[in-house]
Amino acid sequence: MASTASEVNNDKSTRVKLFKTIFPSLLTLMEESIDKFIQGSLFTKTKFKDLDSNQIKHIKKTLLAYKRAYKIDDEGSDEEMERCQLYSFKRIWLDNESQIEHCLVESNAKWLRDNDVILKYWPEGGSSASEKILVNISDIYEMTIKLKETHEKKMRDYPDDIKPDAVLNYPIFMEYYIYKIFNIMITNENLQKRIKEIETKASGGASARKSRTQTPDVSAIIDVGVDLFTKFQPDSKMDPKAVKGVMNNVLNPQKMEKIMSSINPKPGERPDIAQIFTTLMSNF
Repeated sequence: MASTASEVNNDKSTRVKLFKTIFPSLLTLMEESIDKFIQGSLFTKTKFKDLDSNQIKHIKKTLLAYKRAYKIDDEGSDEEMERCQLYSFKRIWLDNESQIEHCLVESNAKWLRDNDVILKYWPEGGSSASEKILVNISDIYEMTIKLKETHEKKMRDYPDDIKPDAVLNYPIFMEYYIYKIFNIMITNENLQKRIKEIETKASGGASARKSRTQTPDVSAIIDVGVDLFTKFQPDSKMDPKAVKGVMNNVLNPQKMEKIMSSINPKPGERPDIAQIFTTLMSNF
């Protein structure tokens, strides 16, 4: 497939600012997925390896190291953030471009499952290999798939007791955050279409498009958003399930109309999931 991608003409400051609004959510989602995988004593395998307990512990260790490196870069210059962080994602796109574009057209993420996709952190001027951090995001994506499939089976086996959970959305949200980061640096029509597909699905589908004043179904956003938000507040004693219940009860149609109007997307467009959740939280 011929490439239709081109460079985005954002300035460096804009690229870094956008990255900082998205990447922390991806980091937290990946960490949450690993934790839930460990808590569930689950086992799965990729095309290349078995994800046993030792492998999972190693993945968690490298992800936490990457998270620490990001926090350091977050306090540094835009140049450092772009070189050490953003370029890692650009490298993933360039290394897998043809397959990614095919999957964008097919609306799947097989490129993440069929390859060992590595997020690489190696600061320029690093003096040793010990400074290199390699996070296998394909392995983490496989965990999100297993979490989703496991919960779906529980729902089938115990329909009266097991209800939908945020883990059902983990795979597509991980895909979404990665694509949003690609979109900071790459202009690609199929990439933008796939991002909008996911946003449409998460925001309630076609019914949310009928009117700017009609209340969209944001339950998926609330489920995932609360899990990510509470993860950022490890000292909080509030039960995430209670938070979700409060949000669903408080967000009546009138309040949702006011909130969605305040977000004010451009004609024909919808705000991204991160923006919606941030706005929802600001109304509490």
